[in-house]
Amino acid sequence: MPRNITVTFDDGSTHVYQNAPDDVSPDAVHQRAQQEYGKAVKSLDGGRQPNQAQAAPEERSMLQSFGEGALRGAAGIGNTLLSPVRGLANLVAPEQSSLSTLVDGKKTRSGPLAPVADYLARIPESMKWLDQENASNPISYGAGKLGTEIAMTAPVGGVIGKGLAKVAPMLGGAAPVVNKLAQATASGGMRLGGPAATTALGWAGDTGLRMAGGAINGAATAGLVDPESAGTGAMIGGAIPGGVALAGAAGRGIRNSLAVSPEVGKLAQRAKELGIDVPVDRIAQNKPLNALAASLEYVPLSGRAATTEKMGKQLNTALARTFGQNTDNLTVALDQASKDLGGKFDAVLQSNSVKMTPAFKIGRAHV
Repeated sequence: MPRNITVTFDDGSTHVYQNAPDDVSPDAVHQRAQQEYGKAVKSLDGGRQPNQAQAAPEERSMLQSFGEGALRGAAGIGNTLLSPVRGLANLVAPEQSSLSTLVDGKKTRSGPLAPVADYLARIPESMKWLDQENASNPISYGAGKLGTEIAMTAPVGGVIGKGLAKVAPMLGGAAPVVNKLAQATASGGMRLGGPAATTALGWAGDTGLRMAGGAINGAATAGLVDPESAGTGAMIGGAIPGGVALAGAAGRGIRNSLAVSPEVGKLAQRAKELGIDVPVDRIAQNKPLNALAASLEYVPLSGRAATTEKMGKQLNTALARTFGQNTDNLTVALDQASKDLGGKFDAVLQSNSVKMTPAFKIGRAHV
């Protein structure tokens, strides 16, 4: 759009070039003014009107950023999947670097796959543009991107696992191991699809297969999103099953050390039904646990004394309920029970009369 340019010379005089082309450069105006007027140019005023200024980019809404984040996540995975095609296109239609092949300062390609190579080369640029445009809404944009990446990469472990399962029958004696690896890969190392190992060596082997399956799953999942993070994905995916297995073994060890006999278990259940919370060290025959619990009696603010006192009150309350009272003070319970029972006897005697029949009198005389 044409515009007016005001030139200010060093002697204070000015000149206005009206309807100058919008794309004219300051250097061109500077040189022309000096040639025409023989004066040194002090400054230039481009004369752009406020309505001609470039409009600021419109800020995206959270919903729009979420949608573009989902598009960005899908584009990233698609870009990774198309890497082999990109490599082939670049090989067949390489960029030309000679001066004769430059167009607007950019390198061009030649050959039948040139349009494909150019298109694939623009995908990373588009993803970078989306990242920049949604910098003001990182949460909604990131949520859309992450959600799409999770949804699109979730099946990858299952696909690889099915592939391994189809190959397993061809491997003869190694088929059972490969089948376990296939299940581990499909589940991210969480299951093997076979009976649990009964020996330490078998357990170690199964744990290794779980970790290998988790590593394959993690590498494939992370690699689809970002090929450079495949190694990190493998390390994390392989570590999770091992950690879960160790935690499970520790849990079984603790549970076994706290095991109680069926008789004691029934008594503990009955105490619970009566409202009595018995600490585990009073039930399990575990010497280290019993010693620790006993030592807590002398540790200030440990809560052990309060736990013991609470159990004693619950026991007294359960005992008082057997004769109709509901209190943890047995002295008060016995006194009140005596009054209640005495009152009942008096009420029965006062409301009923004993008839002295002849047969009762004869029987009494023989006593």
